[in-house]
Amino acid sequence: EMLPDQWRLRARHRLTAAVSLEHAGPLKKLYASNELFWGQPFSSSVGVPILVTENRLVPFGMQLRLSDLAKINLYYMLRSRGNALPWEREHVIGTTLIITPPALVSP
Repeated sequence: EMLPDQWRLRARHRLTAAVSLEHAGPLKKLYASNELFWGQPFSSSVGVPILVTENRLVPFGMQLRLSDLAKINLYYMLRSRGNALPWEREHVIGTTLIITPPALVSP
């Protein structure tokens, strides 16, 4: 029996190594990370063992300061996924915008 998507349980774990930079202008940090997704394979049936189903390797990322309230992460990711070998691979150039709102209560 196939498991419906709403019943598939997955766990994800990410390990990140970062170096903060002080006197590098808008460049705030460099980082690398690896994120693993654990769960039943995408086409699994009940009783199939839990396996790694996706890996998101970021060998290079950087964070830039845009303003006092905003930063942006720019990164390259190798995304691998599947339930059989060879896995499908995708090359991703990504961004994450980080906005820190000012305090809601003024002093």
